[in-house]
Amino acid sequence: MHCHTEKSDGSEPLEKVVHIAKQIGMDFLAVTDHDYLTPRAELDRLEKQYKIPLIQGVELSCYDHQRGRRVHLLCYEPKNPQPIEAQCEEICRKRTETGEKMLKIVQQYYPIAREDVMEYAGKSKAIFKQHIMAALMSYGITNEMFGDLFRELFSSKGGKAYIKIAYPDVRQILPLVRRAQGIAVLAHPYEYDSLDLLEELGSQKLLDGVECFHSRCTKEGEAYLLGRAEHFGLAATGGSDYHGFNASRISPLGNRCTPLENWMKLKQIQSRRYGTN
Repeated sequence: MHCHTEKSDGSEPLEKVVHIAKQIGMDFLAVTDHDYLTPRAELDRLEKQYKIPLIQGVELSCYDHQRGRRVHLLCYEPKNPQPIEAQCEEICRKRTETGEKMLKIVQQYYPIAREDVMEYAGKSKAIFKQHIMAALMSYGITNEMFGDLFRELFSSKGGKAYIKIAYPDVRQILPLVRRAQGIAVLAHPYEYDSLDLLEELGSQKLLDGVECFHSRCTKEGEAYLLGRAEHFGLAATGGSDYHGFNASRISPLGNRCTPLENWMKLKQIQSRRYGTN
């Protein structure tokens, strides 16, 4: 229920990711690129070819301005995707503008060409830090994506080339998911310390689910999140957050999963709210 392709900051094309999912025996797969909603027609084609159900999704970049923290919100199967698509286009525009500025700073220290970065960003809808790092790796300047050089350049705490992107507040994005008739799931609450936000949004009934199973979440964390999901009546989801070889930690596709009955619970919530099938 959570993976990335080369359309955002993953390393592999969509078809390769679907191939891997089929190869390892997954029952279904959700494609959730950062701020990019894969067209349903493309998923339908691959679903027919590989005989594996594919769920349309997107991981939306947000911010919790009350607490000063980043937030990721997963949206699944929007029946009226226009509001989500418009938001994605705006964020990708901002991300690309920021990526261009960061690249110019990096070029002051390392003479990599813009076309080398674009070789890795070619299929993506924006320029990510990973694309700049891939170009640096191709020059032999570093041999790792998320090592000392990444921190020196892109750490949010003093990185020489780091520029903060102004993301919209999550409270602005949740109404867009409702307008799109989609399913709203709070992604990896421990990654950005979103536990207080989970309490707020859960008590206000603004979420449909919470990602309890994640490759960088401890068993104790999973147990806590399962308890909060039950408390608020949310579906518990899980996913590997797969990025191929553009990953900061080992996270093979399928190393965290969502039980089929939990996905069906989300679909039932969507059906009751919007009258969809």
